[in-house]
Amino acid sequence: MGPATPPNWGKSMLKPQPAAKPSIELLAQAPNMDNNHLEKLVKNFVHEDKARLAAAAAARTSKPMPSSIKYALQKFEKGPVVENGFAPKKLNLIKKVPGYPSATVEQVALEENRLINALKNGDVVNEEPIITQIPSKHVIREPEKLSDGNVVNKWGLRTTPKRPEQQVPHPELTTSQRQHLRQASSNPVRPFLTRGSVAERVLIFERCPSDLLLDKRVRAPVPQITKPQPLPKQPALQHTTLQRHVRAHRNVNIPRFHYPTGKPGSPGQLEVLRAKVKAAFVGIGDRASREHFGGITQACQLPLYWKTPLFLAACADKSSCNFEQFMTFWQGYVIIRFPREHVLIPSRNRMSAACHDAASRFIYILTRGRRQHLVPEDFIPMVQDVVETHPGLTFLKEATEFHSRYVHTVIARIYYCVNRSWSARITIPELRRSNLLNVIQILEEEEDINQITQYFSYEHFYVIYCKFWELDRDHDLFIDKQDLTRHNDHALSSRIIDRIFCGCVTRGTKRNQEEKMSYTDFVWFLLSEEDKLHPTAIEYWFRCMDLDGDGFLSMYELEYFYEEQMQRMESIGIETLPFQDCLCQMLDMVKPKTPGKIALSDLKRCKMTPIFFDTFFNLEKYLDHEQRDPFASQRDHDVDGVEMSDWDRYAAEEYELLVAEEGGNDQNDSLSSDEGNEDISENLEGALELSDDSDCSI
Repeated sequence: MGPATPPNWGKSMLKPQPAAKPSIELLAQAPNMDNNHLEKLVKNFVHEDKARLAAAAAARTSKPMPSSIKYALQKFEKGPVVENGFAPKKLNLIKKVPGYPSATVEQVALEENRLINALKNGDVVNEEPIITQIPSKHVIREPEKLSDGNVVNKWGLRTTPKRPEQQVPHPELTTSQRQHLRQASSNPVRPFLTRGSVAERVLIFERCPSDLLLDKRVRAPVPQITKPQPLPKQPALQHTTLQRHVRAHRNVNIPRFHYPTGKPGSPGQLEVLRAKVKAAFVGIGDRASREHFGGITQACQLPLYWKTPLFLAACADKSSCNFEQFMTFWQGYVIIRFPREHVLIPSRNRMSAACHDAASRFIYILTRGRRQHLVPEDFIPMVQDVVETHPGLTFLKEATEFHSRYVHTVIARIYYCVNRSWSARITIPELRRSNLLNVIQILEEEEDINQITQYFSYEHFYVIYCKFWELDRDHDLFIDKQDLTRHNDHALSSRIIDRIFCGCVTRGTKRNQEEKMSYTDFVWFLLSEEDKLHPTAIEYWFRCMDLDGDGFLSMYELEYFYEEQMQRMESIGIETLPFQDCLCQMLDMVKPKTPGKIALSDLKRCKMTPIFFDTFFNLEKYLDHEQRDPFASQRDHDVDGVEMSDWDRYAAEEYELLVAEEGGNDQNDSLSSDEGNEDISENLEGALELSDDSDCSI
């Protein structure tokens, strides 16, 4: 039979809560309490203490209240608590107080001290219902204690007594530590003391109000700390063959595979080259001049038209050099002369040790080892040598005034195709990606310079220079906006011309600040205008149309250029296409990745960029595209079956027209001269006849 239910516990739990006291109502307004309400609260505390003490003295019993102290009073008034069959011993800690049982006063004092220590140390005290005394009808039998320390209970079972818990000593907390604990605790619930001064209770309530006094206040939600969830494990990628090989052979050294200046050759190659160069010098004599460097260049296994840059680099601006001086440049040896012998000490800055492929050696020879990139002035000696020695340019050798024009045209075309970074500096990687070195090699094999359409064609130079000469009215080798407007019968819009002269595609010189275009800039313009499929041409016109320079062509920028096209078409009586319809066509043709704006990569991926650009700033070509058969836009092919570019086709057609015009002008000049001669002869005959008649009359 289990323990009986305490007689007063159930009743106290089922009773309705008493009406809220004035002090409790004031405490509910604690956050917004002023001084007047605080004084009322203190007075209410004093009256409640007096009334409670008077009631306790008269009745010696008190009704259950929602407080830990009242539960403790109820517990010890009825008797000690029985735990595990043992009654706790009485503690004589304080003196007896008249009017109260001794056990009750002592336990209440201990309970109050425990609560005060909890408030001081910041511990949390949970209010739990106190188990009252078991009724007297249950007889408590004292357990029998054996000699070995074990205890035999009333049922005859041997049990081991519970060991007293050991309290671990700890130092007393400081004031700052207690304050930190109070701030760190989220919302501890502490009992409200029934004893102590009024000021202490007010201070305790301000720091930690009880749940019973906060039923009328709105409680803030306590934030719940969520534990970080571990990330799901990603499936391990399968190892490749190289990774498995590296893991199996961790100590194996991986051979070098990146050579910025080319992979070095075997040491025997340098000795073979040295022997060939020495044989070439033996055939020439003691010293080699500029005319002899053709054989030396071939002995070094270099293209023929590297001879002039090689001569300038090896001879160091001297008229000639010997074998030792040349090998000093090639191998980088410093010659130390002794009375009986000469000692060669290798130098760090040597071409044979630093340059191992054609691209790096080309830059080293043209710059004489001073830079890792090429500037336009480095090409002048080589191109000038082509003008003077190539069999296809013998007719140009006597016309020295055109040498500079041809040289600058070739250099401008080289930078237009090779210098993809627009930096005016050709680096080793750019030179490797281009076909410049192969074209220079072909110059040695091809006698007709016009068959080499890339860079060195004289026909292409002739077309470019004639077009520039037609626009340059004052012939100062600079053209302005008005001159460029007359290009191709005013085909370009004024807005695109303004963008060309604003500096976005021209070099930063003083002439450009005066809105002037040099001959080199005109070469870039004409190449971009006639071949809009070339990567540099796409970048050229994209820079012009990108007004804000954000790397995209917005719909506003397209409308800005198309607006002038519509005005020009309306002025000549051509029906215009609305911008919305035109924009839909252009977007369907380009298919940009980002909706609403066109990037440079979108235009490079599109195969119809000429139609796109001509629609916005070249009226003549735009109308030509509108009237042309869309299936007849395939490119022509040359004799060898190679597809011709738009520039090659344009240059061939313009050259024929220019030659025909010059032939017609020459024929007209000859006809006019013949007619003039006939008139002179007739006049002479008439004059002779008159003279004869006069003589006869005389």
